[in-house]
Amino acid sequence: MVKLESLREKNLRDEEMTVDKSLEELPENLRPIKPAQWREACQWIKLRWGRIGWDDDVMLFNDAQFWCEDELWGGIQSLFDKGGEFPPTFAELSKAVMEYRKNHLVHTLAELNRELPAPKGSLDDYLEQIGAESFAHACYLSVQERAKAGKLEKSEDPEAYNGWTDNWSDAKATYMVGLQKRVSNIDQITESL
Repeated sequence: MVKLESLREKNLRDEEMTVDKSLEELPENLRPIKPAQWREACQWIKLRWGRIGWDDDVMLFNDAQFWCEDELWGGIQSLFDKGGEFPPTFAELSKAVMEYRKNHLVHTLAELNRELPAPKGSLDDYLEQIGAESFAHACYLSVQERAKAGKLEKSEDPEAYNGWTDNWSDAKATYMVGLQKRVSNIDQITESL
């Protein structure tokens, strides 16, 4: 029973760690490290501890090349925070990187996999969605809804436009005329650009 439960937990963790994106779509800090980043990390370890716990940086890069920048630096930081007197060995660094991956990076990957909300549309998209031909028409429709619900604003006349029951084709000649003229002027200016 325990082994089966552990296997289920491992499969869930593996699913959480999977990202449905190509390497190019990932942020730079989640892509595999480059040799220059590995050399920088080794230099950082040398600066903090005075030396590194291994002899061949280049050879060990073959084992570290699939780590991403976040987990490499997360592992190094956790080792540094422990306050060890001696520099970490490569095995200790690998263990710290895997711990970081398991405990921290999984949340970042889950965020990447999360569905993003649909992008907000433009005013034209909104007007099309509600069936309005202009911003003034959308405002008129909104006032009509408030009038039907009995929630007109103090500045809105309940008797105007036959109790707000007139069709837009009848009301548009006099409703928000000043706004309609300014919007049409802005449209002309933007079209000329």
